[in-house]
Amino acid sequence: MNNELTKIIQIYKNIYNLDISMYDDKFLKQVLDNRLTITQTQNPLDYLNTLSNNPNEAETLLQTFNNNHTEFFRNTLTFAHLEQWIQLIELYNQLK
Repeated sequence: MNNELTKIIQIYKNIYNLDISMYDDKFLKQVLDNRLTITQTQNPLDYLNTLSNNPNEAETLLQTFNNNHTEFFRNTLTFAHLEQWIQLIELYNQLK
């Protein structure tokens, strides 16, 4: 699968002038597996051909990256937990 991930990164860079290499391989693999299922594509090589020739699928895949990866930033529980940690750090710094 790493070879396919490298090719997807190259496709986005060469054809769509986008750098998606910032995403980790595990995340990319998860998104790719999901798109393979949704598009009913049998193997990653067939999906690479679709991706190279179909701007709509390329855009859909890109949106999937953005939606999944930014979900962390919309999680109120996560931010509540971070807020508590920040408050503890501030309290600690005041007591020093």
